[in-house]
Amino acid sequence: MASTGVFNPYSQLLFHRDSFEVAEPFLPPTIANYDRPVSLKTMDQLRQLDLRPAVGSIPKACYYLTSYSSSTVKFRLLYDVADCVEGFESAYITKTRLMKTYCLSESWLLALGDPDLTQSNPHYESAAPMQLYLRDRVEAFLANHADEYAAWLEDRNKRVAIAQVISAKAKKKRALIREQTQKCLTCASAWVRDEGFWCAIHPKGWIDGVPDEFFCPDWQARLR
Repeated sequence: MASTGVFNPYSQLLFHRDSFEVAEPFLPPTIANYDRPVSLKTMDQLRQLDLRPAVGSIPKACYYLTSYSSSTVKFRLLYDVADCVEGFESAYITKTRLMKTYCLSESWLLALGDPDLTQSNPHYESAAPMQLYLRDRVEAFLANHADEYAAWLEDRNKRVAIAQVISAKAKKKRALIREQTQKCLTCASAWVRDEGFWCAIHPKGWIDGVPDEFFCPDWQARLR
């Protein structure tokens, strides 16, 4: 859209929809005047008030926020407070917390569908937008797939338990090897030559079972 006059890089501009061709079908059907009504809030502002758009409500306006320092333009949707209800934090759950709380995989998220809301990250401006899901929709979805979800959780818990056992065994084995190595280096029957480590009792290397099951029975402390 062509503009005339001096452009203020710090301004927050509201554009009339009639001045544009429709490129994004989700844009609100009406656009507010330049003097934005106090009742119109962004999602970030609604969250601070612990408000959320009621089911079925749509944005009333949109605007672009320009930043001269970073040469960026940010798109924001505005909701009317009259179309909102209380309980933002209790109604929505982030994608990260959703996956952790309900142990959902990416395939389950794909079956659940797109997030209900997206908003800028309140902690890191450069981070990807936060994806928010309605808790009621998530719980209704899992309730409708209760049998499949329960079977998947059981299988997941088994796989997690197996992985934990394997990890614990591997950790124990590494500890045994480290302890046996220390013993060999301090054993009276062993020394290090140019060809490498050598043991007078077991010149061909460790005997069967060492160090996975027991330590070398012939270890003797080296005299100082």
